[in-house]
Amino acid sequence: MFDNPVPFDRLLKCPFGGKNTTQSVLLRADNRPRFMDAVANQKWSTHLPWLTINFIKIYPDKVLDFMFLGSVRTAQTVTVYHDLDIKYVLTVGRGLEVVIEPGMHHLVFPIQDFPEENMSGLFLQAFDFIDAAREEKKGILIHCFAGLSRSVTIAAAYLMKAKHMTCDEAMQLIKQARPAARPNEGFMQELLNYQRFLEIERAKQ
Repeated sequence: MFDNPVPFDRLLKCPFGGKNTTQSVLLRADNRPRFMDAVANQKWSTHLPWLTINFIKIYPDKVLDFMFLGSVRTAQTVTVYHDLDIKYVLTVGRGLEVVIEPGMHHLVFPIQDFPEENMSGLFLQAFDFIDAAREEKKGILIHCFAGLSRSVTIAAAYLMKAKHMTCDEAMQLIKQARPAARPNEGFMQELLNYQRFLEIERAKQ
């Protein structure tokens, strides 16, 4: 992992930098936002055509300014917490080993990624935890094992409740940040049921 962006001028002076070179270099790097911004803004693909970057997905995806979705690997990397000012971690899974620093808040839902699991029964407790991070103006990481199903379900339900989104709208926003997001069929049905519940509750107001 790079603590600072790679100096661009040094890469330009690399002996592989000639336009007609037949040699290539593979760089493996964590998907640290600051580094990825440098790659894009400095147009590395144009100026460094001999360089191929293989990004390792460690950093989470930002759904809201304070809410991030990630995997268990994200929750094992304290640099992520420091870089993104994450003080709250919501773990949705059983037996997932995470790293929590002193002063952080950690909530665990020991749920398996099975369609028959009851996710909706956890929504209100999850919302309170997420709102605590928002009110403190700190980041929250919501994660499961891969960050595709269980954590996505919690995030989607929160968007539906807090932002008055439909299930489709919530999933669309999440997939803009994390395209592989895909709750299992049971969780998707719970989200649709939750949408109907919210519609009925709002109609009463």
